[in-house]
Amino acid sequence: MITVTEAARRRGLEPHLLAALERVPRAAFVSPEVQARATFDEPLPIGGGHHHAEPSYLAVLLSLAGVGPGRSLAVLGAGTGYLAALAAAAGAEVVAVERDPAMAARARAVLSGVAPTVSVVEDDAFRWVPGRTFDAIVLAGAVQRAGPWLEALAPSGVLVAPIGDARRQELVSFSLDDLGKVRRRGHGAVRFALLT
Repeated sequence: MITVTEAARRRGLEPHLLAALERVPRAAFVSPEVQARATFDEPLPIGGGHHHAEPSYLAVLLSLAGVGPGRSLAVLGAGTGYLAALAAAAGAEVVAVERDPAMAARARAVLSGVAPTVSVVEDDAFRWVPGRTFDAIVLAGAVQRAGPWLEALAPSGVLVAPIGDARRQELVSFSLDDLGKVRRRGHGAVRFALLT
């Protein structure tokens, strides 16, 4: 098994994301029965039938979104808050949206000790109205299309999402130029749970 740190270095991640992976205690965000495996770069259950992806790959999502100091980020499908905590540790201002009340409560509880600046919103990502724009938005589950969230991007913002269905997905980044034109880039096949 490869460790999170080794996998992240192999992916060539930026130093601030490597530091975030080392600082955030992943064990706090996963199910108790798998906490001993939290240092390995593998998907792990977080409870309620949900999982989060390999930490190094979650950091790739943040890298594609340009997450770093002084940037604002919305994480949709926050789960227990691990991805949001990584982004906060990398210097971003983070809002985490989670529809499952129990999962949102757990995220609040864990993040209060690990990344207290993260704001957790209990809401359905498909109906969520942010009331503001973000420099980046990351979807932690697959969707058919990213259209509804592009309006919440600030000028030059980036949205990163697995696009597809339960059988076939592609990781895609959508970036806005200063004139509001959308540029789409594919980053290869992925397999995420569907965002519900």
